[in-house]
Amino acid sequence: MPETKTPPEPSIIQKSPSTETNTQPTQIETEPQSEYIFNRDYRFWCIMIALCTMQILCSLEDTVVVTSLPTIVKHLDLGSGYIWVTNIFFLTGAVTQPLTGQLAGLFGRRHIALLFVALYKLGSGICGGANTPAMLIAGRAIQGAGSRGMTAIVGIVISDLVPLRWRSAYQAILAGTYAFGMAIGSVVGGGDFAEDGVEMGNCVLVASTVSILIALTWAGSLYAWSSLKVIVPLILGPRRLFANRTAIIIYIKTFIIYILNYWIFSFLPLYFQAVSLSSPTRSGVQILPITLIAISGAAIGALALSKWGKYKHLHITGFALLAAGIGSLATPTKSSSTAQWICLQILLSVGAGMVLDTLLPAVQAGVAEVDSAAVTASWSFVRSFGNIWGVAIPGAVLNIYSTRYADEMITDPTAKLALQNGNVYSSATREFIESFTEPTRSQIIGVFTKALSRVFLIGMVFPILTFLLSFWEREVKLRKVLETEFGLEEMMEGKQGGK
Repeated sequence: MPETKTPPEPSIIQKSPSTETNTQPTQIETEPQSEYIFNRDYRFWCIMIALCTMQILCSLEDTVVVTSLPTIVKHLDLGSGYIWVTNIFFLTGAVTQPLTGQLAGLFGRRHIALLFVALYKLGSGICGGANTPAMLIAGRAIQGAGSRGMTAIVGIVISDLVPLRWRSAYQAILAGTYAFGMAIGSVVGGGDFAEDGVEMGNCVLVASTVSILIALTWAGSLYAWSSLKVIVPLILGPRRLFANRTAIIIYIKTFIIYILNYWIFSFLPLYFQAVSLSSPTRSGVQILPITLIAISGAAIGALALSKWGKYKHLHITGFALLAAGIGSLATPTKSSSTAQWICLQILLSVGAGMVLDTLLPAVQAGVAEVDSAAVTASWSFVRSFGNIWGVAIPGAVLNIYSTRYADEMITDPTAKLALQNGNVYSSATREFIESFTEPTRSQIIGVFTKALSRVFLIGMVFPILTFLLSFWEREVKLRKVLETEFGLEEMMEGKQGGK
């Protein structure tokens, strides 16, 4: 790791006329910021533990319904309304995130973090006790606001604590814990839990939430309070956050990769359950390679970005691998082996991992440090907005092609009706398919095979687009000095006192 007491360099906004900042305003009117010494003492790592705990909580809810959703849809009789179980979560989260940066600047990071943890806990309790579709969707709405608020505040706090050049390394740590939570969620969500399972899940949730409340209350007291300033619009932040070509390209990439994130996580388990006839639990295990291998990709991207400070080639390589990986998911059949499925997940996992943790530093590089919280909140909004379409678009594709192929391939009228008119998702369970005899059973599997193949082929278009956009990016030098009003209070005072 480079020496943390390197003499300050001027902000990239004011320094290099040859960089992307030529397309930005030459000066950003802000008050002078306090220089912050990057020191990884025990308090820093305590805060990192709290942030990692928040990441695990958020990621659990991202995937816990993925493997269990067909069963939930069947038991609660959601029908074509299944999409709201996921989309309301992302929608309320997307609405919440643009406000997070402004609220965190006005009221402090600690209070806003605690607010979002409380919302998450409330929504989780409602979901856990839901026995009607309306109650489940209401709980998911509240839970989404809390979860996505926590995700945004994590990015803001890391931006407060770590200089931009080395930020990706710590974001990779957070991404690793996020992937760990996604892996747990996909398996636990598919578990055949009865009463004992629900009670165990509630115990885990209560214990983890209490621990994070304690950690945030203690760690938050180390932050300096910000002055009350109303300098930005409430929703999207300053126009300068979107004022250059590279920033716009990064926002487009963020939107697309998070479409693909839930495109894969929502419909690959469906393939395992409807084509391979796996149980929800087994389908959760079968998608583990994505989350576990993505950690390696994230580590590669973070180390490369920290060492060389270059993100463009990481994006080109990552999106190329992602396009090839998603396209390859359209090739397997019912007889495909486990080894084949694992190998197919390697390409897209490494590609996605290389990109995910290098997007935020790239967009932060083009703005002054004073705008870091605002640009992080705006980026988080774009990410959550992408999540919404990551379920809606492939869901529509699946409905269209399942209706078409059911007409062409299925002879049994009951089975044909079950795969048409938006009912296909609730029919994607082993129990439903095995309730039919041959040849209807094979016909149903054939419909799912062909329809889901179309879902992944269409999904390949998006990473191809972002791959091409990567060539229009410009490299912006990543700052090695952090100037901020927030940070570990004693260190900031020590630095100011030495001036």
